[in-house]
Amino acid sequence: MRCYPGRAVTACLPRYSRSSCFLILVATTFFLARPTSLCAQHASGVVINEFLYDDEGVDDGEFVELYNASRTTVDLSGWRLESEDPIGPRSSFVLPSGARIAPGAHYVLGSAAVPRVDQVVGTTDIWDNAQAALKLVDAQSKLVDSVVYEAWRSKWRVGSPIDEGIWPDFVSRDARRTSWSRIRDGYDTRNARDFRIAPATPGASNDLAPREIDEGFDSLTVGATLAEWGGSFALPVVIDPQTVDANNPSVVPASPQGGNAAVFWDAQGGGNMTMLLADGVRDVVIEAWVWIEASPLALADRATWSIGAQGGTGSYFEFADVSGTQPQSVANGNTGVSLTYEADDVGATLYLVDHGDGAWGANARSAPRVLGKIALRPQVDQGWQRVRLELRGDVVEAWFGGSYGCGDGVHIGGKLSQPALGGVYIAYRERIANPAQQRPFTCDRLRISKNSAKVTWSGVGLATSRGLPQARTLVPAMPGRNDFAVEGWGLVPSGASIWMLGVQRFASPLDLVAVGARSGCLLYFDPIEFYAVRADPAGDAKLVLPLPCIPTGVGVDLHFQILDFDPFLLSSFPVGISRLMTVTTGH
Repeated sequence: MRCYPGRAVTACLPRYSRSSCFLILVATTFFLARPTSLCAQHASGVVINEFLYDDEGVDDGEFVELYNASRTTVDLSGWRLESEDPIGPRSSFVLPSGARIAPGAHYVLGSAAVPRVDQVVGTTDIWDNAQAALKLVDAQSKLVDSVVYEAWRSKWRVGSPIDEGIWPDFVSRDARRTSWSRIRDGYDTRNARDFRIAPATPGASNDLAPREIDEGFDSLTVGATLAEWGGSFALPVVIDPQTVDANNPSVVPASPQGGNAAVFWDAQGGGNMTMLLADGVRDVVIEAWVWIEASPLALADRATWSIGAQGGTGSYFEFADVSGTQPQSVANGNTGVSLTYEADDVGATLYLVDHGDGAWGANARSAPRVLGKIALRPQVDQGWQRVRLELRGDVVEAWFGGSYGCGDGVHIGGKLSQPALGGVYIAYRERIANPAQQRPFTCDRLRISKNSAKVTWSGVGLATSRGLPQARTLVPAMPGRNDFAVEGWGLVPSGASIWMLGVQRFASPLDLVAVGARSGCLLYFDPIEFYAVRADPAGDAKLVLPLPCIPTGVGVDLHFQILDFDPFLLSSFPVGISRLMTVTTGH
């Protein structure tokens, strides 16, 4: 049986003897991916690690936490924690003689009501509830660290290493305390994106464990909250989508997954953000069935939601003016990248946005970039749709519609200006007059993980006179991706090569010296497909291999090697060969 790029390789088994395979070698080729990485930066000293400056009621839960990210104990005697606003200095608290902070330890200033407080500096309303700056200075009045919060309110900036300032509004509910927290203790890239809203942990670590989820909600009780998530005002809740209750304002059909679903909103109204309680990520896939309201809303009504990664957003999740129709909406503060839905009386649109550090509007030093948009069609897109957001380093892609787990549907994507470590969040806000017409962010089969596709290299290659042929993949091998491609380099310029594909490895490699190659030209698998490819004058080449969208297409190992012909080699079969590249298909 032969296999073709348009068919499932899992259904194809090789039917060639080893010797007959090499009689047709003059026809094929494939290619491999050079991995890239981003190194996190960490502070080398004491930083403002976490802070809460506004809570409900009398503001008795305020605190600022310091963290020692260095390897030595730091004497804090005479250091000052200062605050100021655009008018001028507001407060200054001196750390007492003998105050010390060990490596990896915390030091908390705040009210007596704060757990694990080290220095009580007030009772209520200790720091400004709106735009201000916190500054940590040492005993010689040298600035050690600083952070500006609610920076959207004016052009005022304090002199600090923070590029833009934390942009959006914030408040902490007494029943579920949250704070602005560094993604990890001491994580410091001198950018406001180092912080996200998370459950408050004064005097304890901000660090959260890595977490992947794949939840269909059917095993959970209707009305239960989702334990993996935190929220600024309300937690996500399990619903029966076909039954109206306090959390589900209207009936919608069951999703293709069937059974229960989940809503992410504050049923009391206004905006709400929820954060996945997990370690920060750079590379992530967020995929779900999402109920899409594609029809225009009533006049003056408006709704928006964001699915975000590598970042966070504000407590109130203010409207994001992606469309440019609400220029006064500048306080949104999404950071990282998001799929953001906007609906009004004109229609509904889905945007892929690189938010960067969250700044927006005329007062911003930087601005978000729209990487793509999808105008939603009432007659076509209304209802349950697969939505997928994927980040890999500085590459971001999104899919709308199509099959769950596949690379089909409407595709948009681009490059991020500044990839970073950040959180995963889902937020919703509405301004809808008729409560029965509300449709909060509703999803089913929510999966958050890395793309399970992987590429590994093994064995040894054999160089031509121009060097060792090499290969890499250009995109992850995901079923349904019509743009899956392999790239080769280090090939003989303008020369011919054979790219080989198979699914079954040999127990031991086959030395092609038997067919006239030089000794050490080793083939590691039984080829079932051969592709003749010519390199360009630089010795580069590319082969596109569409992958079928089939359920059995995940977790399949595809083996590739390149035979590169070189007329300057002294052998009857003058080739070099790449190492074995094994591509495991993922979801």
